[in-house]
Amino acid sequence: MEKSQIYEHLARIYLDASLKYKKKKKNNLWILSLGLVTIAVLVFSFSPYLLTKIKLPIKNTSFVLTYEPVKINFNFGSIKKEILTFDLNNMNLKNFKFLSFRVRKSNFLDNIHLRIEFLNNFGEIGSFYLSNISNRWNEFKISLSDFKNISDWSNVKKLNFILEEWNTNNKVGKIYFDDIKILK
Repeated sequence: MEKSQIYEHLARIYLDASLKYKKKKKNNLWILSLGLVTIAVLVFSFSPYLLTKIKLPIKNTSFVLTYEPVKINFNFGSIKKEILTFDLNNMNLKNFKFLSFRVRKSNFLDNIHLRIEFLNNFGEIGSFYLSNISNRWNEFKISLSDFKNISDWSNVKKLNFILEEWNTNNKVGKIYFDDIKILK
């Protein structure tokens, strides 16, 4: 062994100060940083192209109508109908598939049937009757195709939840709604 080799060997073992080791470490760090910068430049330069070409599936896209529970407080004495109305402002619902909500009644013994209506700008009314409303929260998911008589979903004016005197046993009570949303 030559003197320089012995020096390198001792420096590596006892001092961790080998000249060859330091040079290698600097080169590796420089190459690593250059590689990271190159990758970052490529990602940022191609990201607009990739974002326009890649279409990620969107799940559970919805239009939420209520964030808090709402109620219909009915007392069928002089009035014969109670309506909970949501103004949809000519909303385009062509790409939506379901109406989803949670509902419960206040009186266990009451038998309530609820009429749900969508109304569009052409005066078309699509109705759906819902029974089996319990005194516990139940979630319902109704297909918009079940609302017959609506041919154009591009300009929907209103969503109505209607409770009529002839659709209840008791003439006084409450019905609660929560998480009313229209789903894609």
